[in-house]
Amino acid sequence: MENCYVYRKEIEPDALISIYKERIQENPKFQNEIVEEQISITEGFLVYPFIEGNIKNLEYLVLKDKKQQTGVIDVSCNLASKDFLLYQHSKKDFSKEEHSISDYTIFNKEDIEFYTKDFIRRILEKTTESICQRHNLILTDHANKIDISPIKNFEKYEIQYFLEEVYCFDYFSKHSKKPFKSMYSTLLNDFYTLDFKKSEEYSSFLKLYKRPIVYIPKAFLEQYYSLSFRTFLTTKEELNYIKPSELYYKIKKNIKYKEYSKYEEYLDQLIFYYKKTQYLKELAPIGKKLKDEIFYYYLTLKYNPQSGYNLAMLVLNHVIEDNYLKLFEISARQGNTLAKKALFEHYSKPRCYNAYYIKRYS
Repeated sequence: MENCYVYRKEIEPDALISIYKERIQENPKFQNEIVEEQISITEGFLVYPFIEGNIKNLEYLVLKDKKQQTGVIDVSCNLASKDFLLYQHSKKDFSKEEHSISDYTIFNKEDIEFYTKDFIRRILEKTTESICQRHNLILTDHANKIDISPIKNFEKYEIQYFLEEVYCFDYFSKHSKKPFKSMYSTLLNDFYTLDFKKSEEYSSFLKLYKRPIVYIPKAFLEQYYSLSFRTFLTTKEELNYIKPSELYYKIKKNIKYKEYSKYEEYLDQLIFYYKKTQYLKELAPIGKKLKDEIFYYYLTLKYNPQSGYNLAMLVLNHVIEDNYLKLFEISARQGNTLAKKALFEHYSKPRCYNAYYIKRYS
């Protein structure tokens, strides 16, 4: 069974163009000149799938200590769109419509297939975990095995599609083979993506600072570049009147004064302009949105014991994709006891049992 819930907000083309022009012209990373005739706007939807299902009496075979045992198990699972969670959307903003998903123009159709397959993968993982617990089956012992019968049907299987009306902007330029694409959300009153011809200053910045000082996942790179570019522009103004080396030693000498009004600016300059990663441990959380929090955790991953743990929990809660064990390990090495406990519990489970790691994290 499927249901569609929709958020709509109609905006006139002239108003959309005004929003688009304003956001580009206020951003120093873009050139200012915009030719309206080169703008094309397409109205459509982003889909956020939510899937819930359960299976009764799923058959399985366990091979343990060379003995065979068969059984049946009940299993249930639910899945939520990561983007829906990441942008902290609320279901209250969406209204039910009596249409099929095929009736809508959807920009991210591939998410429907992705989440449908991911749901099956996740429910089979949960089934394996439950069977191992039931039989105390050490699955890391290669002599032990499980076979789960192929899924034939669900007792319950429901998909809810949450559809957000968005506007896709294409800006066609003779200097680019492909149009510059931007996606505007009326729900957030902001652009999910905003792209245009780059300014000379931003191009110069990328030549020197395109590689982040620490690993930042692709989904959060724009946040990194925005913060780093802002620091670049501030520092560039100051370097009109002082040498880079003199500015560096001036900042380094005075960074210990945290009550100083220039403290945060000095800290950003040491990190993003002079690339001194050791100062990341002094960095305070950036912004209040969930995406800002996650960006901060990645930025300080190896400098704040809580960052890796928080990221790992977000992975386990299916908000982001990453290796949660690696994240727990990074946090545990920095002395985070919660991360150490989580690793101990993980390797104590029959499915993942590992005596070496149990001893290491006990």
